[in-house]
Amino acid sequence: MIELYPHQVKAKKQVIDRLKSFNCCYLMAQERFGKTHTVLSALQDLKCKRVLFVTVKNAIKGIQGDHKGNYSFDLVVINYESVLKFKGDYDAIVLDECTKIASYPKQSLNYKAIKDVINHAKPKYTLWVNATPHIESYSQLYHQLQVINFWSEKTFYVWHKNWGIPAQIRAAGGLPVNDYSKTQNDKIEDKVKHLFVTGTREDAGFEQHTSIVETHLVSVPEATQKIYNTIKKDKVWNEVIADMPAKEMTKLQQLTGGFVYDEQSNPIVVPCEKAKYIKDNSEGNKIAIYAKYTWEVNMLRRYFGASGDAYEFKHNHSRYFVSQIRSGAKGIDLSFCSQHWFYSLDFSGETFTQSIARMHNKKRTEPVIAKVVITPLIDKDILDTVKNKDSFNTEVYRKRNNV
Repeated sequence: MIELYPHQVKAKKQVIDRLKSFNCCYLMAQERFGKTHTVLSALQDLKCKRVLFVTVKNAIKGIQGDHKGNYSFDLVVINYESVLKFKGDYDAIVLDECTKIASYPKQSLNYKAIKDVINHAKPKYTLWVNATPHIESYSQLYHQLQVINFWSEKTFYVWHKNWGIPAQIRAAGGLPVNDYSKTQNDKIEDKVKHLFVTGTREDAGFEQHTSIVETHLVSVPEATQKIYNTIKKDKVWNEVIADMPAKEMTKLQQLTGGFVYDEQSNPIVVPCEKAKYIKDNSEGNKIAIYAKYTWEVNMLRRYFGASGDAYEFKHNHSRYFVSQIRSGAKGIDLSFCSQHWFYSLDFSGETFTQSIARMHNKKRTEPVIAKVVITPLIDKDILDTVKNKDSFNTEVYRKRNNV
């Protein structure tokens, strides 16, 4: 059986204590902390016989490898989208990367499937495992915890009346719609804090336990700037229509990446300096690049002759790896890379934080630096937004570590 590090032993004892006291526990530990072995070892000590481990697709092989030869209980590892195929009896159910069921105000299909499986299995123990449980809003905790009927409120809308703060934002056409992201954070924290066990890379003794976000500003070619200004002013350019605020934002961001989709979803290519800038400033044998849009990912893979499989990339001769930011934010190791570039971002603080964390490793001695390429246009605003969310998540760790 594997021997845990001291920080994992400490966290495991706390997890076991929560499970014995409440039959559930939320392990909120930073990426690369070693959450999987912490959880599996806790369930072994609790003499579980059969465990269901629900995670994201990229992480399945790694978890199966961690279990094999180290633990005696039967383990079923499956991704959220396929969980209903494994409805059965389990002593414990682990919900890894559980923001997959955190959407609000409406329930997601993943949430409904997980709740169905839990209702059928009636496990003695339920564990949530995530590094960023509610980086966007405390509202993300409602559906995650409600899989075991933690809240007395039966729907999110009723819950938000009791725990939220009424607010509105302007939506398409300028009409006001309810904004459910505002919550009474301290009140919710008092309600849930007993469930949480926290762990940081600093606790784990990482020499490089923090990240540096490095901004690289590139100019916008004149032709692209003209198209950008036209869409912003007239809400239309050729076959590109941006008649709603969300659509306008999307089109403007696409332009900063070197293309824009028309009304038939055909890409129109425009001049862009970002890819050349990354190539001119690449250093080292292994370079990772993240981008938001599929067109950008495909373009970058062609431009750099890049690999698209993180596991193969680690062992082959490719210098570059390119991934879509959401699909590559979890379940892969990029700690061996010399540089890590962001070609474009989305507004998710979770994907930004967890993508950067792919670089962390206990043995890494070089600083962890996320190099974000931006123009002085909308992508600068997006970067400011996700950095603020990352800071909020760090503050939550600080508070819970002091409990």
